[in-house]
Amino acid sequence: MEPCSSVKDRIGYSMINDGKTVLIKPTSDNTGIGLVFIAAAKGYKLILVMPSYVTLERKMVVPAFGAELYLTDAAKGFQGIIDKTDEILQNTPNGYILNQLENPSNPKIHYETTGPEIWKGTGGKVDILVAGIGTGGTITGAGHFNKEKNPMIKVCGIEPTESAVLNGGKPGPHKIQGIGAGIIPKVFGY
Repeated sequence: MEPCSSVKDRIGYSMINDGKTVLIKPTSDNTGIGLVFIAAAKGYKLILVMPSYVTLERKMVVPAFGAELYLTDAAKGFQGIIDKTDEILQNTPNGYILNQLENPSNPKIHYETTGPEIWKGTGGKVDILVAGIGTGGTITGAGHFNKEKNPMIKVCGIEPTESAVLNGGKPGPHKIQGIGAGIIPKVFGY
């Protein structure tokens, strides 16, 4: 299930609660792009909040699918995105925040899809799983699935040196979009 050619499309699909039709999402990664497609297909209003440094492609795709886009000052980092999202929520009747950092649907969809795809694609010959860590959903879901198949598998997460909070460092600016948000996501399970 990747209509926009990204594994993040499945997260967008899994997080959308059919009872909520005004969706707000803080994002800097491909999940936002997956969400714009799903929201457009379902006729839902979607408001995305992204840092100003996201690629031109992302700035163009979001409104092309009919979603609203708010850009935040890059100097304010991830906290600036969260602050703007909260402000929009307070001023948006029936608004609902899709928070993939806390939403159990994020790792669950990777447990149900990405993990089995990796296992099947390798014929069950997985020794190590390496994934960049943004929200923690991919590594948590796919990691747990593959660990259940083979407890000896090593699961390794990658984060930018400039924002290596999972390794005890401090958050900081870097140029890798989609990983290294400078926080420890609640759904992260390793």
